[in-house]
Amino acid sequence: MKMTNFKKSLLALSCWAGLLSLAQAWEKDLTTAPAGPFKAKKQCKLNYDLSWNGKVKSGHYTIEFARNSGSSKTVEVKSSGQSSGVIRRIFPYDFNAVAKYNGSTLKPVSYHIWEKTKKETKNLDGHFRGSTVTLNEVEVPHDTKITKKKSRTYSHPHLFDLFSSTLYIGSQPLRNGDKLSMVVYPFNKPYLINVKVLGRENHAGHPCIKLDLKMKKINSDGTLKSYDKMKSTTMWISDNSDRIMVELRSKMFVGDVRATLKSSEW
Repeated sequence: MKMTNFKKSLLALSCWAGLLSLAQAWEKDLTTAPAGPFKAKKQCKLNYDLSWNGKVKSGHYTIEFARNSGSSKTVEVKSSGQSSGVIRRIFPYDFNAVAKYNGSTLKPVSYHIWEKTKKETKNLDGHFRGSTVTLNEVEVPHDTKITKKKSRTYSHPHLFDLFSSTLYIGSQPLRNGDKLSMVVYPFNKPYLINVKVLGRENHAGHPCIKLDLKMKKINSDGTLKSYDKMKSTTMWISDNSDRIMVELRSKMFVGDVRATLKSSEW
């Protein structure tokens, strides 16, 4: 009996060690370089059209960068968007977000996201301190009106949110063939984002850097899980010091979803 228990303990320990080594394998490839030479972001407002296959308009999205007044290095980002047209009748969706990050390091400080769908309204409040993010989530289903609250934390020494991760990618030299690997906490779960620079080309009337993005979920034990909702993503960003997103194309479970730059205000 004792020998059986010993064998079970040994087997459990072996499995745990195997999982740990898998988790550490991807962590060894993470990009740890500081924010690159293109980290400065001008005050601007960018407007995007959302569509399916570039043909069926599905909504719009706006993002605005504004440096805080005074001596603070904190930069504020505001964004909003909604579905529209035929798509809105099928999938009504509205959101607003405000995020803050350090303009020198591009590390996240906080984010607040409000979103409303046909089924529920949700508020997400994330605050970063050192290598840890603390998230408070409030969800109100439209049918029951019963408020549901959740709190969670996640820690990793190289952690970004949705906005700071995009800025960090754009700040790097992005030489053809370069690869980046990042831990991102965009909403309420951590993901591993792998980026590869595919090259340079003219796209939508702009000289662009073409990027391939791959995403995987990070489980609670550190192992990775494929993200089936997003099969592949290609992003074009301007090949200049501004490094703004020109277009994003994602092959998702609902089809080819695109965000295309419509206009910019400087």
